[in-house]
Amino acid sequence: MASTLTRGHHDPSDALAMFRSGMDTSDIARLFNIHESEALRLVAKQRSANLGLPSPYPDASVRSLSIRNIRIPVLVQSSGGG
Repeated sequence: MASTLTRGHHDPSDALAMFRSGMDTSDIARLFNIHESEALRLVAKQRSANLGLPSPYPDASVRSLSIRNIRIPVLVQSSGGG
């Protein structure tokens, strides 16, 4: 199904509707260019909101929780060569 869909023409608020129409979270993630875990978070938060339940996730934007583009410098120490 994902092959017939295009990126950039979808709103993240449509994630639950996409999921209910048969798309899985990996398809949704690919469309929004986010991790699959973030797509699952969108679906779960929208489902909870529709049911009048509290969100199962902390109140933070989906993008702020992503670590995809964070680079952590690593210091490599030599043993001193002796």
